[in-house]
Amino acid sequence: MVDLGLFNFVKRAVSEGQSKENIAATLAKGGWTPANIDEAYTAVINNTPPARERRGEEGVVLLPAEPAKITDREFRPAVVSALCGFYSINFILIVLDLAFKSLSGKFPLSIDAALSPSVAISIISVLGIFGYWKMKRWGVLVFTLNTVALILSIAFQVQNLTLLPIVSLVTQDLLLPLFTVYIGFEYFEEMT
Repeated sequence: MVDLGLFNFVKRAVSEGQSKENIAATLAKGGWTPANIDEAYTAVINNTPPARERRGEEGVVLLPAEPAKITDREFRPAVVSALCGFYSINFILIVLDLAFKSLSGKFPLSIDAALSPSVAISIISVLGIFGYWKMKRWGVLVFTLNTVALILSIAFQVQNLTLLPIVSLVTQDLLLPLFTVYIGFEYFEEMT
């Protein structure tokens, strides 16, 4: 019988367009045997997910498969890694920018600035992205709630802006977070 986690990994890799050889090489590094890999690949190609057994008074009953949980870093989808990497680099650049502006005297730090809603949204966003990176459901939920807060804050700012800042707000501060939320819920069942 095909392992459900192996089946789901192969299914995801095939849907992403990875070749059988690449999938087999990745799984072989994780300790899977060629026989297990071939069996899972064949099951994916034939669209026959594995069933799970339940033993009871009536004997062995096959039940529909449950979604596997992603528990290893190796099984994190590439799109999740890319999004989390982007947000991490973006956050580091923002912190460095603020630090350099503060040191040069162009942006004196104050308690009011540190307690502003945008700083709170950024900190919550970093926590959500950390959970997202670890493939935790709470990370997606925190990031989603944070995105809703971000959209509300944008709605209050748009009335005072010209066209260029609005375009920047829509692309970087609206479309990318919404895409990130979509991807999070796409992989939500596989997270722990």
